[in-house]
Amino acid sequence: KVVPGDFLKIPFNPEQGSSAMPVWRTLREFLTDEALEGFPRAGDRAEKNIGEAWVWHNYQGWNDERNEHWVYDVLGGAVYDATGQAVLEDFVPNASEFATFANMAHYYQVKNQFEGHLGRLFEWYSALFYWKSQSPWPSFRGFLYDWALRNA
Repeated sequence: KVVPGDFLKIPFNPEQGSSAMPVWRTLREFLTDEALEGFPRAGDRAEKNIGEAWVWHNYQGWNDERNEHWVYDVLGGAVYDATGQAVLEDFVPNASEFATFANMAHYYQVKNQFEGHLGRLFEWYSALFYWKSQSPWPSFRGFLYDWALRNA
């Protein structure tokens, strides 16, 4: 049953998107070896100690509204003790492994976003448009294909 647009709670939001992470090959093309070492660590849930290059390229982070970190908490990239302290931070020992976990997190976020919207299509929403499927420059924010047109 199609509901007229006047009754839809959120008829159309053209700016759906999420965090994104280039694949390892692309990361190596625009970050130096030193900058790659600035990847977010498990013990820094707030991601306040990431490298300057990551900040400059709009690193958005992977914490959700429950403050669960998708790379470290949800996908198992770290092991925590009962107090919440990371006891095995080197489970993701380098930027290559972080990029792999972050790409999985990105896949699940986009999948959940589309499934959530499509489950209520024409009931709550009239359309779904994924904002910026490709980034025109090296970035960590909102794309399905990175600036080298490699799928993230």
